[in-house]
Amino acid sequence: MLISFDTEDFLTPQAHDAAGFYARTLSSLGMRGTFFVVARKALALRESGRSDVIAQLAEHEIGYHGYDHSVPPTMVERCEGRGFEGGVEALLDRERRGIEAVSEVFDASPVSFCPPGANWSVPIYETMRRLGLRIMSDCAIEREPGPPAWFSGVLVLGYHFYLDGYFDQPDLADRLRADFDTLATEAAGRGGYLTMFSHPTMVTCSAFWDGVNFQHGRNPLESQWEPAPLRTPEQTARIQRELADFLSGLAAREDLEFLTYRDVVRRHCRTVTLMPADVEVLARKLLQRFTYHDIGDQSVSPAEAFVAVTACLGGQAGDAPLEIEPTLGPIEPSPDETSAAPTTVEALQSACRALRGEGPVTIVPATVNVGNHRLGAADFLRTCCRALAEEIHHQDAETPVDIVTGPALPVVAETARFRALAYQGVWGIFPPTFTGAGQLELARLQSWSYRAEPKTS
Repeated sequence: MLISFDTEDFLTPQAHDAAGFYARTLSSLGMRGTFFVVARKALALRESGRSDVIAQLAEHEIGYHGYDHSVPPTMVERCEGRGFEGGVEALLDRERRGIEAVSEVFDASPVSFCPPGANWSVPIYETMRRLGLRIMSDCAIEREPGPPAWFSGVLVLGYHFYLDGYFDQPDLADRLRADFDTLATEAAGRGGYLTMFSHPTMVTCSAFWDGVNFQHGRNPLESQWEPAPLRTPEQTARIQRELADFLSGLAAREDLEFLTYRDVVRRHCRTVTLMPADVEVLARKLLQRFTYHDIGDQSVSPAEAFVAVTACLGGQAGDAPLEIEPTLGPIEPSPDETSAAPTTVEALQSACRALRGEGPVTIVPATVNVGNHRLGAADFLRTCCRALAEEIHHQDAETPVDIVTGPALPVVAETARFRALAYQGVWGIFPPTFTGAGQLELARLQSWSYRAEPKTS
């Protein structure tokens, strides 16, 4: 189990105390949480002289929550219309400064990122990966407790149990216990992880600070920004008292292992390693079903399979273990149609060797030139899998190889986790007309990179 706190409100001084309350309470119970801190929040703590709160939070894991959270234009709005690399370039310098600020204030280097609100996208994840963050929380495609997954080259986990929704209910602690017990029982059957989360500001405030200022894309001058409205001291005291009671009960349970995101990274961030025989098994599995597959105690995404299969078919793997770093899927669509005319063993192997001519493949190309053919990535991979699985690649160089055609995206792209992705109507900070169509297309393309960790890993 992980306990996460989205620590974002840099306008309301009382929100600083709420973060300190959570940190002190967990520390007193011998528990560690993760505080995902906005850069401007870290700077506000320092500038307001709250060294006490900084020290309290520093006893826990510090994650990153973006430079300024939801100040327009938001991170995902900055990415829209720029493509993959353009989106990364729009964010990189700003978010680098944000991570440096959080690291300096807390004397800790984050390894985890929580998207502010619905500020997730493939370029955002790639930006964080390039800046050294290795695991993303509150992932839009991971909504159920269970094993972590890989997506767009990073480890991802969802958010599952939301404390703030109980704050205004009577019998807060009892309701939390009852609902948590139900969810924990269900999660135990799946194995993996369950994440509980809260926004500290909501312990002391009756509304979100960003909703007060930026709802529906409003963008007032910074001089006009207002702090969040406060709860009464009695309301805050009741919430804190009942939260402390609930957390004390969690600490006493023997069926929960409390971890940080850094712990999850240590357990799951490892290089996929395949022997040539494993790649042949993988090729046969991909021909049967175009999706990620378990090979032994590790899972392999279609993007990683692309690297492994083409390396083996191109004769670049040898007999040694093949180590594959997390690989991105295509960052632009493949052509709708692929030529059905056969190619040859030599053309297929030459195309595989050309892919690695300038170094390891880190992004699956949308198209691959095979002799006179221009194949979409999925059909190229299927054809390579057939050549490898049926040992056609050992035959004469001019032996014809039939092109194997099929859908351009893996099976998982058609599941609810991808088809339900949306921006419009999901977060009240976005302008009502914002659809993020370009970001959604990139996300579907990265279904190539999706794989769930095996329960046994």
